[in-house]
Amino acid sequence: KNRIFENQTGEDVAVIQQGLSLPKLAARTVTFSATDGSADYALRDGWLCAGADRVMRQDETKLRGPHNAENLLAALAVADAEKISREAVKKACLEYRPLPHRCEVVAIRDGVTWINDSKATNPDAMERAVSGAEGTVILIAGGKDKGFDFSVSRNQLAGKVRGALLLGEMAVKMEKAWSGVVPCRRVESLEEAVERAAQMAVTGETVLLSPGCSSYDMFKNFEERGEKYRQCVNALPEEKKKK
Repeated sequence: KNRIFENQTGEDVAVIQQGLSLPKLAARTVTFSATDGSADYALRDGWLCAGADRVMRQDETKLRGPHNAENLLAALAVADAEKISREAVKKACLEYRPLPHRCEVVAIRDGVTWINDSKATNPDAMERAVSGAEGTVILIAGGKDKGFDFSVSRNQLAGKVRGALLLGEMAVKMEKAWSGVVPCRRVESLEEAVERAAQMAVTGETVLLSPGCSSYDMFKNFEERGEKYRQCVNALPEEKKKK
């Protein structure tokens, strides 16, 4: 991917993630990071910052997680390089809706945020969703057994996931992999998982569907799984929900 910078000159701008190991570039480099506050565009205390300027809070947008913070920061950097007004960029960021099933906020009820991340079909994607969730997490996970080792996720889930509701072929293996770190309960269906999550979650927490597995043991695809989750959440008492 370094080749995308090869034809740039000193009049161009290269927007790169802070910490990447790259050869010397001809273009002026601008960095972004959700974890390193020294980057030119950085996430600091929940704020998307351009240098010393606080542009907007990430939680004002519909994009969640550190990976999405970096997407927003990179967009800010490119917009500044192209001299697009900060007002126009902020408006676009605030109005942008992510694709369905990718850390999609389905509803907020009783101070609990319900997120549909059905697209997360491997442990790494699941871990990123968990780390980016607000507050502690009630995790709904499991699905088709593709041979992943979920014990590698123990450290990332410890202290962040208050409880896990597990379903599908991987439920037993995930429960064993997280034993002693995450309280787990196996469930028979997504409907049961949502009902139990509603009973468990408290204000300030996130209920996160981020299966870490493919869907083919119970659903046609991740889209069908995500739609089913959305239906189950929307079937919760209407008077307690807020979008």
